[in-house]
Amino acid sequence: MRSAFLAAILFYVLLVGVSYPFVAMLAYVWIDIVKPQALAYSIINGLPLAMIAAIVVLISFLTSAEKKKIPVDNTIFLLTFFAAWITFTSAIADPGVGAWVKWDWAFKVVIFASFIPFVIRSRIHIEAFLLTMVFSIATISFSGGVKAALGGGGYGVLAIMGDSNSGLAESSTLAAVCVMQLPIMHYLYNHSVIFPNSRMFKLVIAMTALVDLFTIVGSGARTGLVAGGCLVALYALRSRHKVRVAIALAVALAIGSQLDLSGTAWGNRMSSIGTYEQDSSAMGRIEVWKWTMGFALQHPQGGGFDAFKLNRIASVGEGGVQYYDPNEYRGKAFHNVFFEVMGEQGLIGFAVYLSILGMTFWKLSQVRRRVVADPEKKWMFDMASRLSDALTVLLVGGMFIGIAYQCYIFYLVSLAICLNQMTRAAPAPTWVAFSHAKER
Repeated sequence: MRSAFLAAILFYVLLVGVSYPFVAMLAYVWIDIVKPQALAYSIINGLPLAMIAAIVVLISFLTSAEKKKIPVDNTIFLLTFFAAWITFTSAIADPGVGAWVKWDWAFKVVIFASFIPFVIRSRIHIEAFLLTMVFSIATISFSGGVKAALGGGGYGVLAIMGDSNSGLAESSTLAAVCVMQLPIMHYLYNHSVIFPNSRMFKLVIAMTALVDLFTIVGSGARTGLVAGGCLVALYALRSRHKVRVAIALAVALAIGSQLDLSGTAWGNRMSSIGTYEQDSSAMGRIEVWKWTMGFALQHPQGGGFDAFKLNRIASVGEGGVQYYDPNEYRGKAFHNVFFEVMGEQGLIGFAVYLSILGMTFWKLSQVRRRVVADPEKKWMFDMASRLSDALTVLLVGGMFIGIAYQCYIFYLVSLAICLNQMTRAAPAPTWVAFSHAKER
């Protein structure tokens, strides 16, 4: 029954998408995040649904009667170059690391991100994209949040829909992505035009945010705490009432410091953040990061995907670093967005990746500057702020997990390009301290 239901939804959406490329794109996003073929038992099980949806998007775009507008943007060029570069590093990688396995999905993520601005052209398009992303993620996080609310959960044991221990099925990644969703849902709650003034929609968004909070705590992932703390700090810095916020945070910290969580699994795991020297996992990551910097200097062209297998680090304990057999292609993963790119794509690829992120933040700041003086474009100002917050907390969470090529980062990059394209025609305002502008 589940298989038939998922197949029917997919067939209908793709059928509509043949005439409307944007609808087909939303179908691709849903497939990319939810992976319905992994949830079905038959019919669509095992089918290359993402490839099918991508083909429909391309055909629909090329055959659409709508006027084609080719966006001219430096970030799109950087994305295209990055896609070519990761292909090059995969070609020159040591065959033993199996770089092409990861390239197969990472390349699609980057290329699709560069194509999104060709299709998204309006506020409704961006909002529909955000809604699809939010509720697709919620499809995965819902079961985990409910379980955590009922007293279950814990690191590595929070059962959710999905297979294996990768993507959103991995606790730390799920926690970081759930934190990322919160500012996006904040925007949707205040500025939706698809569901204007709908109390039911606001209730659904609020409940989804609550479930995400339970998922973050229930995951037992330290990444969630760090990313969540970053989000609180961002909101505090942008608040018009910084003194009140500072007092509230001080009170919360004072109360929190008096709570004895040492007897709980969550408390024990979070407390290990301050005692990383005694955590073999944390010390292992530090050793990998040291190795990565040396490897990047020796191989500035990069080692290709999964180059970490060349470090042969097995564990770090009181006796020092333990290594795998030199003849084995095994090692400790990067567990960091930036070291992941540095080790796999070398100094050149790393510079391009940083440029993509830097241009994204710059574009979002430019959007805010252009529209800050226009009350009718308040939604643009807030969207730019929330996208910037979402990307920031995701990257902060990514300091401890390997999500450099996950679709969520690149979706935010693409949406920043789209929003910037929409506001380019707006006249540049005289200098305004936009960072202190009122945020409703």
